[in-house]
Amino acid sequence: MHRFKRTAFQNICKRYWGFVPLCSVVMAGAVLGILQAVTGWTLRTVPREILCVFGAIGIVTFLLWVNVKLWQMTKKRENKPFWLCIVRNVLHLVSIAGVLVLGFYFFILMGFAHTPEHVVEKNGIKMVARVNSFLDKNVDYYVYKNSLFYGKSLGHEWYGSGGSDPLDAEPPLEPKSWMFYDLDGNMLDYGPRADTSIYGAKAEKRLSDPEMQAFAGAGDFNTRVKREEQSGILTFASPPAKYIDSYNGIFYAEKYMRYFPKLEKWYGYRYDVSARNEPQLIHYYFTEDTYDASCPKLSVYTAGADQAVRRIEICYDDSYDSQEMWTLQQDMFKYTLYALFKNNNAVYLARDDIYRTLTASAYNNSCSNFENAVPGGAVKVLCYQGSVGIYAYVINGFELHICFVPLTEELLREYESKGVVLYDIARDFK
Repeated sequence: MHRFKRTAFQNICKRYWGFVPLCSVVMAGAVLGILQAVTGWTLRTVPREILCVFGAIGIVTFLLWVNVKLWQMTKKRENKPFWLCIVRNVLHLVSIAGVLVLGFYFFILMGFAHTPEHVVEKNGIKMVARVNSFLDKNVDYYVYKNSLFYGKSLGHEWYGSGGSDPLDAEPPLEPKSWMFYDLDGNMLDYGPRADTSIYGAKAEKRLSDPEMQAFAGAGDFNTRVKREEQSGILTFASPPAKYIDSYNGIFYAEKYMRYFPKLEKWYGYRYDVSARNEPQLIHYYFTEDTYDASCPKLSVYTAGADQAVRRIEICYDDSYDSQEMWTLQQDMFKYTLYALFKNNNAVYLARDDIYRTLTASAYNNSCSNFENAVPGGAVKVLCYQGSVGIYAYVINGFELHICFVPLTEELLREYESKGVVLYDIARDFK
């Protein structure tokens, strides 16, 4: 019986030898797909490339088998019928041209798609580091399983533009941005994205930097509301530098590093361009990467000779599906909230509810221009505590803005009369 089965198998292979390599690769691919779906394991670079080569060989073998079978069939029938001979000849030519042309592009694609791998250890975890350096130098880190497979993603590093392997560089390169998680998906460490960042040094250096340590004792941002004498514009009592120091003080207390550079490092321009004698209206803004549209931007608008803050605004392009950028935008919101409501326990406890309420309302507050993006205009939801109001809106359907503005009791009642839904943070978020 065993001999009969072996003979039958050999006969099938002999008759249908053109199917065997291709079917074997397809079955291997199906098994690997099921394994990845069930366990999360993914085939590493070299085994995957070998499988691709076998797949290409399988396709060539199948085409060869079809051509041989067709040639044998027409020869047996003495090149009749005529139309079958035409099909045979056309198929011969197409097969040869297809193998040459597609084979050429296949090996070019294999060369560009090759991702060097390194087995490394970071944060006490053995990982597979996969390098993609086609345009930018990126390294993705995954759980090491064995010589054939890697597991789930544990981190990412970006080294800037270029086409070399940053892990093979001599001397070793320092990443311009990084983000790492533990095996449970909890954030372990992350850092800046681009050359504009000033906090890329190692943690021990940041801890010993007297300038950075000074931020831990920085004074509070004064949220008392005042009016600019000339125009009557409402502002907070503090200038932008005070907001930066307050933000950095809180950031330093958690991460032992500062986030924002000094104000003179920010981008800034005047936007009161009319001929009238208006107060000095200046827009300062900071983003870690001016060349990356997905990177959140934080703006500070000022007014008057003393350049008091009139609005703080976080802008984020929600059309980009990036966990890193979304986390950065959330951090900007959280630390700005802490900087303006320092030592306010009610705000601290309600921070997630405030964020969810604002972002949920933003897509109902859709604006076509910045002039309408105010409470009572296109914006219909405002969260407030004391002299600080917070609202959110969307421009162009995807550009999310979260604003912190000065607030008076009179202005609050005016918003209410215009149909704005008001959320008292201490009362409504418990």
